[in-house]
Amino acid sequence: MNEYVIRITGEYDMIVLTPQIIEALMQKIYNSHIKELVVPAGEILTRGYMEYLARIFLANPEINKSKTKIQAAYDMIADQIDKLKIDTEKCFDQVSFTGETKDGYFNVNTNEMFYMLIKQKKPALSYSYKGLNGKNIKIISNYICLFDYLFISS
Repeated sequence: MNEYVIRITGEYDMIVLTPQIIEALMQKIYNSHIKELVVPAGEILTRGYMEYLARIFLANPEINKSKTKIQAAYDMIADQIDKLKIDTEKCFDQVSFTGETKDGYFNVNTNEMFYMLIKQKKPALSYSYKGLNGKNIKIISNYICLFDYLFISS
């Protein structure tokens, strides 16, 4: 069994990716026969989460004023997906968001190395974080990654 650590790189005022977003995206990659995907936003994001982000962005005066708050949220998600890495290797060659909010889509060009890892038989990811009591909590799923989460492939 091989283990890979996936991290988000770059500096952000807030992290908007969730394990569920990454899990849904990885499932799309796993089910795809090609590395380049067009993924409708509604297939990896929940409406409630996007409305929540829009309210956060509305309350934050530093968010790009040339875009709607919801558009800024979609762009930030695309940017953070684009910054995912395993060691020094990017998981994606390019990620962008096109369209208008929920009817838009993510253009995802998966890096060859990451594509092959996802396509391996029964990949599993573990997500770990510190709970409020300071103890490490670990969740294992078929597809979950983010930050310093552990990617395990058999």
